Amino acid sequence: MTVDSPSNGFKWEKNYILQHPFKTLGVVFILMLRFLFGAYFMLGFTYKVSKQWLWTNKLQIVFQHQLETLTQLNDFYIHQLHGNQALSSVEPDSPLYALEPLYLKYFAIPFYLPIAWVVSIGELIIGLGLLSGLSVRLNAAFALFILVNFAAGGYFQFHTSIPLMSFALLFMCLPSGHWFGLDRKLYEKYPNTFWFK
Repeated sequence: MTVDSPSNGFKWEKNYILQHPFKTLGVVFILMLRFLFGAYFMLGFTYKVSKQWLWTNKLQIVFQHQLETLTQLNDFYIHQLHGNQALSSVEPDSPLYALEPLYLKYFAIPFYLPIAWVVSIGELIIGLGLLSGLSVRLNAAFALFILVNFAAGGYFQFHTSIPLMSFALLFMCLPSGHWFGLDRKLYEKYPNTFWFK
């Protein structure tokens, strides 16, 4: 007995592709995005290992530098630009970065080594999962968690965080692991588990 895959009926068959060319193009586009997103996380893992973040205090130094930068930006924003007519609609004493320095000072800097391991190994797992199509939806959720933490540390601008988080949400919602990947076969074998949906 075969179990129906939650792949929205998509099939890599000539007749199906000819009958549904636009759906096929959409699937191919989503798959290309997934591979690029997976490669992004693999590059992140490779970078962190090459910088020796998992066994030195280099990540702590990076966090401390980021905290100094955000503090200087807040100081400039509050004191140097205070009174500027262009900012008259903005509360004059509110910092440009409010959450990020607190996140860095009280969480990221004290726990830099566990963070280095969780993020680095997480990026490896996410990258391999997205590239192979294994547990894509769960890996996309894990990717979103890591991206939110990057944003909390002030490492993302609005124009970069929104697209990356949108990609994670997209892969959480769509069954791309069933279109191309290991999820389809594993779901047929283990239909009652949530790992391969």
